[in-house]
Amino acid sequence: MDSKSFTLATETCDLPVTQVGTLLIGSGAAALSCAVHLKKAGYHDLLVVTDNINGGTSRNAGSDKQTYYKLSDSSPVPDSPYEMADSYVRGGSMHGDLALVEAQGSSRAFYQLISLGVNFPFNRYGGYIGYQTDHDSRNRGISLGPYTSRVMVEVLSAEIARLGVDIQDHHDVVRLLVHEDHVVGALILDKRQLDSATYGLEIVLADHVVLATGG
Repeated sequence: MDSKSFTLATETCDLPVTQVGTLLIGSGAAALSCAVHLKKAGYHDLLVVTDNINGGTSRNAGSDKQTYYKLSDSSPVPDSPYEMADSYVRGGSMHGDLALVEAQGSSRAFYQLISLGVNFPFNRYGGYIGYQTDHDSRNRGISLGPYTSRVMVEVLSAEIARLGVDIQDHHDVVRLLVHEDHVVGALILDKRQLDSATYGLEIVLADHVVLATGG
């Protein structure tokens, strides 16, 4: 990580400040996938901040049939990013631009998991044909079973380690820092340094902030 570090004098202490290109908050499957994509795209000035690298829903939750939802490219039913984005926004409470971005990146994210060794089922022709989920007419669902997301996190974690992505574990994000309607970083708390002169507080400034904490 090609970060810059300095201190910010306050009335009570000198806060450490780190400046990075991209600050990524979270360590679930989506966050780790994003980190891998950024690193491979040449964004090496990258910092991942998480409260518990071994916590989160992706790593610790399961169900009878965890479903990975993706753009359908192997089904006899035609699909497209615009069709997928329309499915996202049809229920409301979804920004159209974010829905389209997610749909456009769906295939790339899915096949990255395949390349890392996630063994999603495929047919005799090599197609990853899915199944129909609730309120979906495009057969976009695919699954490894009850622990699909755990497998995803495991392979992504291994790739993160191989790529040397910098991770700050045991850190809580106290507040996002905003300047002129733009998020420019975060005030974070190192829970292992609560008794230090800074009470564990530090600032991370970033050109780009990715909030990947689930929801």
